[in-house]
Amino acid sequence: MPRLTFRIAPALKKSFDAICKTRKQSLSSAAVFAINDFVEVQEQQIAGIKKALKQADAGTFATDQEVRRVFARLKKRRR
Repeated sequence: MPRLTFRIAPALKKSFDAICKTRKQSLSSAAVFAINDFVEVQEQQIAGIKKALKQADAGTFATDQEVRRVFARLKKRRR
């Protein structure tokens, strides 16, 4: 299995160590879990963005009226 080496801030390392100790989990397995989670979330977000861009390019994303309604609703929430 390939290795990955990187630098992190001392405070983050301290927190990560404490979490792993509490969970009785190795640093390596916790890092793999965190990276897997990060990759999964990012892949889903990128796929969603690509889909939305295709819809926007095709003119099927939202009508001008739908966009205006959303912005009007969001403005009301901010008040």
